[in-house]
Amino acid sequence: MGPPGCPHPHRRPSPEVLTPRAPTRSPRPRIAALIPTLGADVARLRRSIEAVRAQRDNVELEVVCVVNRAGPLSAELAGLEELDTRVVSAGLNLGWAGGLAFARSLVDADLLWLVQDDMVPALTCLAELRRALDDDDGLAVVSPLVVTADGMVPPHSCGASIDDFGALSALIPAEATAVGEIHPQTWGDYVPSRGMLIRRQDWDAVGGMDPRYYPVLWADVDLCAALNARGRRFAIATRAECQHQINGSLPSGLGPILHARNRELFLAKWRASAAALAVADLLRPSSVIDLDGVVDARLERQLLGVVAQSAGDALLHVSRHLMAEVRAERTRANRAEQDAVELRATWSWRLTAPLRALARLGARDRR
Repeated sequence: MGPPGCPHPHRRPSPEVLTPRAPTRSPRPRIAALIPTLGADVARLRRSIEAVRAQRDNVELEVVCVVNRAGPLSAELAGLEELDTRVVSAGLNLGWAGGLAFARSLVDADLLWLVQDDMVPALTCLAELRRALDDDDGLAVVSPLVVTADGMVPPHSCGASIDDFGALSALIPAEATAVGEIHPQTWGDYVPSRGMLIRRQDWDAVGGMDPRYYPVLWADVDLCAALNARGRRFAIATRAECQHQINGSLPSGLGPILHARNRELFLAKWRASAAALAVADLLRPSSVIDLDGVVDARLERQLLGVVAQSAGDALLHVSRHLMAEVRAERTRANRAEQDAVELRATWSWRLTAPLRALARLGARDRR
């Protein structure tokens, strides 16, 4: 797959790809914090928004929260607007990438800050992310460090390399590491999207995150691959810090299933021919039922179609996996029952009956 951080050997940028212009450095750059909800914990979401609003940085900061659920906003969710936040109900679960796509369509900022609702950025997180971008015009994306309460960076929280079979290798860091021991380096084939700051022009150039990675997992890997194929780079801003409840928005049993499903999607997409990769990977819309009055009218029909298809595929994949586990468990139980029946039919079982009777009497006497 090539050295970590380098474009895949089959990912050749098209000569028609436009190199993004150098960033405009204004005294007060416009930044939009985009927060699609990934769970139903409103208290957790409020803590995240409060931390975003508390940032110590001289910027024009707009906060947009996309509520990924059906039905009208609850009073508790609507109350988040008191934090100077635009709260929008999608009307259905668009997933992480889909929620970001919808939020992006509502803003026109210079930089997009992708905030997960289970993360709390440190007071200087945004300032350090922005400084990292300002210092290097070749960077499209920077992400913060995740730091635990005891000052450690968890293993595999800064990215990894990915081989041609989709296996993660060279995890960064390989083990829990003190913050001071994390240094600028080649960051592998992606950096995580929680807290990611990206130039709007780079986001738009690759079409943002692909909502087919539903509901989460591998969308950040895909985004970095698309940027890499266009000669743009990504990094961890080692002075920017946040707290993050890793995998805090997925039931523990679903993570490995969705990881495997979305890994196969990534491999299918990026094993395509060089000619296919020279143009944008256009999303094919699916037919959807009439959702007028159910979802936000500003949602693009193409995005709805992709999300509908992807959600269906993901749920079917999870259902098949769980049913296979149920069948396997039943098979094991039936085999164990048959083994017990066969054991009780043997001469050894019959001959040891008196010994088992004595053992039961001894146990009764001890009680």
